[in-house]
Amino acid sequence: MKASLRRAVHKFVLLFLDINFLLFVAVCLSTLVKASPAARPETTVRVGPVQKYRGFEVKTGLLNDQVQYSLLKENFVEFTINGDCQLESVRIMVGGQEFRYGKAEKVIEDGRIEKNDLFAYICYQPEVLNDSQASPEEVQFKFYRGKISPVINPEYPLYATLKLSAERQGINLPHRTFVVLNGLGTASHEFFCYLEGTGKAIPEADSCAVPFEQVLETHYRNSNAVALMDLGDKYARRLDYEKAEKSYLKALALPGQDDHGRLVEIYLDSGQAARARQYLQGLLKRSPMDFNLRLLLAQVYLYEKAYDNAIEEAEASLKLPAERGRYQSYAISGRAQLGKRNFVEAIKALGRAAVLAEKECQESRELWDKFFRQEQEQQASDCRLARLPYEQLIVYALLNLEEYERAERGAEALVKVSASDPYNYGWLAFATAALGKFDKALEQADRCLAFFRRKGIGAAIARGEIYPQVISVQKGTPADRAGLNRGDRIIAVNGQDLRFFREQEEPDQALARLVRKEERVKLTVHPPGSAELKVVEVGSEEFLSEQAGPVVRLKELIEKSKSRVDPAAFRKLLYELAGL
Repeated sequence: MKASLRRAVHKFVLLFLDINFLLFVAVCLSTLVKASPAARPETTVRVGPVQKYRGFEVKTGLLNDQVQYSLLKENFVEFTINGDCQLESVRIMVGGQEFRYGKAEKVIEDGRIEKNDLFAYICYQPEVLNDSQASPEEVQFKFYRGKISPVINPEYPLYATLKLSAERQGINLPHRTFVVLNGLGTASHEFFCYLEGTGKAIPEADSCAVPFEQVLETHYRNSNAVALMDLGDKYARRLDYEKAEKSYLKALALPGQDDHGRLVEIYLDSGQAARARQYLQGLLKRSPMDFNLRLLLAQVYLYEKAYDNAIEEAEASLKLPAERGRYQSYAISGRAQLGKRNFVEAIKALGRAAVLAEKECQESRELWDKFFRQEQEQQASDCRLARLPYEQLIVYALLNLEEYERAERGAEALVKVSASDPYNYGWLAFATAALGKFDKALEQADRCLAFFRRKGIGAAIARGEIYPQVISVQKGTPADRAGLNRGDRIIAVNGQDLRFFREQEEPDQALARLVRKEERVKLTVHPPGSAELKVVEVGSEEFLSEQAGPVVRLKELIEKSKSRVDPAAFRKLLYELAGL
């Protein structure tokens, strides 16, 4: 009996030790997992002092096409960011009612403008503290989200608007903003917030900002290709090609990602054709049967004027299966043949490109109509227009082959397809001049120049990230004389912040409308990376687009000697008009 009892106790002790050992192992493993960077993207190490903020409400809005500014200092917000970069103690006072948020999270940029790309913290679960009669549903709608920006600096997308608003109201640039969004996503309250104990100066660095490389690693770890590609797009719009490249490469390193076109585009835009070529060649070693990679490599070779290689890659792509884009292969081959002055082969390839481009356009229209039933809207799109770029180059090839009558018929056909394209009249002017029909050539040249003549400031403006952005400036124009440069962002016209027109129209459309409205306007400009805004005055003038140069010089050739134009000068102008 005693021996049996001893054996039972012994087994119990062993079992107890085994269980405790297993528990010990589990705790150790759990500790290791928690310490792993892959499993713990957020660190708990204190990174800095406690930051206490207080801010008051700033109101902006449009009244009779004028931006109105006002301060409501009786409405305020207070919040704290602790040493672990966690948001604490959010308190909002609006109209005598006190609100708070029950939950908050730290977010990182993902490239989506007007969403969490502009905010470091997002607050949820609003509630009112001092009004027991308040409707929870109404509070939830009016204070749906609270969003806190990173520390404001010149790289912050809304820096210029905040600086302009502060200057208009005679207050300091905020250190951060706190924006309250309602259930429709509209900003109902915006607070300019200031860090206690720092005086007027904005902190030199945001100790809680997530470094760009860590942002990429976090999205990569989460397999968030969309966020990474959006980041690439954002930095490409900012002309920051280094960060754009890193973002795209990180996205393309994820399984199933094959949109290499945007990366190749920024390589070419930044003059790194060799890098684009090496990148694509490396991919093709692993995927030699990829149509899109072959097509992209052909485009790079064409850019480098390596015409034989461009033709070889374009022809190789045509041997591979592809649902769409085959017209581009023929187009590249045709352009490369033009570069080699093989005009007969160029005409064949470009003719095929024109046919396939129209066919793909028609197929897209049919697909759209089938699934979305937008027949009336689709009728406004004429797929014959898809042929124009290639048929214009065919006219160029015919002129080089001295088949002037065919060239004239081709140009006349182009005018019938699109009577508003200046290049069509330009090609017709060249074709009739080659036939010695100088009066007709001058008439067509004048029609061409009428389309190229425009009133404006002489700057090519793109929609940009938030504000209209200068892409190029034509020499000798008002924009050039005013000192506008590529990359400049246009913030305001006559002091009217363009961002506040966005409920009615896009900022670039508002810019065009306001510039046309006045003889002279003052533009508030934010140069890239600058902490200061500058104001320039410009007036609209009528001038010819730079693309009109070949046609202008053709007129000069004809008027100089109506009996015969100089063949060498004529061919040079042809080449310029073709953009080769």
